[in-house]
Amino acid sequence: KKTFDVFIVITDSETYFGDIHPSEALKKYRTMMDVKDARLIVMGMVANEFTIADPTDPGMLDVVGFDAAVPQIIHDFVLGRI
Repeated sequence: KKTFDVFIVITDSETYFGDIHPSEALKKYRTMMDVKDARLIVMGMVANEFTIADPTDPGMLDVVGFDAAVPQIIHDFVLGRI
């Protein structure tokens, strides 16, 4: 099995979750794969009220829109700086 540290979802915020919500899937993945610090970044390409990441989980980040600052924000988040 391969393990992953970071998952990035790029969405138009019209997301069908399927059988499990992405934030719950990450929590399950962390436990099953023993990757306690796995992170989830959800990038909404349209500005509307959305949250796919769990706002109470410091290992999950919602990003809305994209500009020149976003790659550095993602970089810092992945490294645990923010």
